[in-house]
Amino acid sequence: ARAGTETPFYYGDYNADFSNFANLAGGEVRRTYTTWEHGSTIHERRWYAENSLFPLRDDRFSDKWIVGDYVKQYEPNQWRLYDMIGNVWEWTKAENENQAEARGGSWKDRPKVTGASTRVYYNQWQKVINVGFRPVIIE
Repeated sequence: ARAGTETPFYYGDYNADFSNFANLAGGEVRRTYTTWEHGSTIHERRWYAENSLFPLRDDRFSDKWIVGDYVKQYEPNQWRLYDMIGNVWEWTKAENENQAEARGGSWKDRPKVTGASTRVYYNQWQKVINVGFRPVIIE
């Protein structure tokens, strides 16, 4: 995921502008507040107040998407691999068979809690909204 660089991400460190490189929690996630006005079945997306600390985000930068996006929307790393950081955490093999392990970070996470070496663990029965998988295709 780091493509041979010495920094936490192929595009820089935790303070680097990720807008063109990763779908992470930037200023755009303030728009994840949702309501159903007057009993309507139409879902309306609204902004959290600018001074609201929720949801956790890095307001210095904004990327293209509020939640998960399509693949290849951001710049690839030096090895031409896309979406190695952000968008969705990726399932990986966990050492403990009672847990599921994911790596990389998602649209819901700030840069300081993501990265190639960052792991999160879930119980196998847990439902998640920001984890996916990467199929490997050999031609």
